[in-house]
Amino acid sequence: MSSSPRPWWHELEEIRTAIERSPGGGLLRESQELSRSLSVFNRNSDELISVLEVFGGPYAILFWTEGQDAQLEALLAEIDQRLHNYLASVKSLADHTRVLVQGRYVEDSALRSSYEARKDAVFVRAPRAQFLQQLRHYALHVRLPNPVGSLAMTQPAQSRVLLQTADLLQWPKWNEPARQYLNAAGAEIELIGAVRGYTAEVREFYIWFSDQREAEHADELAEVHRLHAELEAAIVRTGLPDHLAAVDKKRAEEAPEQ
Repeated sequence: MSSSPRPWWHELEEIRTAIERSPGGGLLRESQELSRSLSVFNRNSDELISVLEVFGGPYAILFWTEGQDAQLEALLAEIDQRLHNYLASVKSLADHTRVLVQGRYVEDSALRSSYEARKDAVFVRAPRAQFLQQLRHYALHVRLPNPVGSLAMTQPAQSRVLLQTADLLQWPKWNEPARQYLNAAGAEIELIGAVRGYTAEVREFYIWFSDQREAEHADELAEVHRLHAELEAAIVRTGLPDHLAAVDKKRAEEAPEQ
């Protein structure tokens, strides 16, 4: 007596299970989780920079005209919110990356050593990076920084958002690199320049880190990509993609004209 044919979805489940259990599957999950944290940082950075650009744009002088006090205060309040979100994501991204690295790589491994050396150079010993990371602690645990608007009647007029260093230096817990940055800045720090510079360094660092991981785990990733291709082929063999395409086509044909 012949056995009944195996249900078509069994093959798909077997391949999915193989993907989940493979070393490359774990690596992909780690990368996806870190990518989410980096995406949050990038969105917060873009949102903060966009509102700072409004303040420094060609029409910013309108905020300084008579009767626009409420609009100016609303814009500064928006900067408060977006700066808070940006600074929070600065540290969460660093923490999430540290957990990944310490969980995946032993201390004396080549990639761990390369990561630590580059992280120290780009972030730990860098005055601007330490200033923003310390500013996160200040903003979340002491008080919000106090961005102030500044208008210089040059040609053209310059509208900027500044942090006053004298105000910030009243906090005694800045570490040495952050204090160096504050002292070198003079009386004020232009916020958009600090944010743009740090964000560029973060993005460059994570491109490097992703490249290092792909090189380190080339064999495991090649195997999981092969399994993904096998899964896609198995799905095609079921006929589901063609069936769904036909259903979509029929619905489009039957839909009333707008």
